[in-house]
Amino acid sequence: MNILYVGVDIAQASFDGVAWCKRAPRQVEHYANATAGYHQFGERIETLRKAEGAEAVHLIVEPTAGYQTGLLLFAYRQGWKVTQVNPLQVRRWAQSAGKRAKTDVQDALMLAEYGERMQPPPQEEVAAELQALDLLLRRQQDVKELLQGERNRLFNLQHYPHLPDSVRQSLQRTIEQLEQELSQLEEDIETFLKRHTHLDDEQRLLRSIPGVGANSAPPSPCPLASFPRHYCWQRYGETTGRLSWSRSDALSKRVFRSSPLLHLQEGRQDG
Repeated sequence: MNILYVGVDIAQASFDGVAWCKRAPRQVEHYANATAGYHQFGERIETLRKAEGAEAVHLIVEPTAGYQTGLLLFAYRQGWKVTQVNPLQVRRWAQSAGKRAKTDVQDALMLAEYGERMQPPPQEEVAAELQALDLLLRRQQDVKELLQGERNRLFNLQHYPHLPDSVRQSLQRTIEQLEQELSQLEEDIETFLKRHTHLDDEQRLLRSIPGVGANSAPPSPCPLASFPRHYCWQRYGETTGRLSWSRSDALSKRVFRSSPLLHLQEGRQDG
């Protein structure tokens, strides 16, 4: 199948695209990271696809703090193939090929060429209920971090001999509010999981992976909530021969074979 590979380097406000056409790059310009920019990008890609006689479009992108989410959802609606690659794997490939990216366009070019040469398998779109669960878990983690931060401030201020009561009371009120919010979120997550009982299968899938046992898999009844949102399972190439934890900035998902749990964050789990 003739496939048009498109690499995208994305930031909060904009993104750059490069298509790999007949073993040669072609820049797809600079676009706003917004609905209007997605449609302009899509029109440009469709024009290139027809000109190249390609049967499909394969978008290659690195996870970047969640900024890629809107573009990925748009790509799936267009029927494109989508792969979020592991940045470390791409950098290692680029280094082995003597390539260095210094600009956004060069990054996009590197991703497009990586897609054409390595042909990474595409990832399926994430189910709506898993996207919703991920947002709940991320919010839970955010509130936990805020709560811990306020508790640390209160503890550290105890050593100040002239701490105003108003400061102490403000911190205590904030801690109480955050504790209530965290409790509500935990109830919401539990309710959500009761409505989507099939998510409990994810725990059993986790434990089926070599090296993941009862102590490392998230406990029931919430198979994902115990996972920090910035981690996912990722294999670092065939040369390592083992599973490792990979840090990421975007959505918290762990990835399995050709059907990722929530791959808006990270690349695919091979092997």
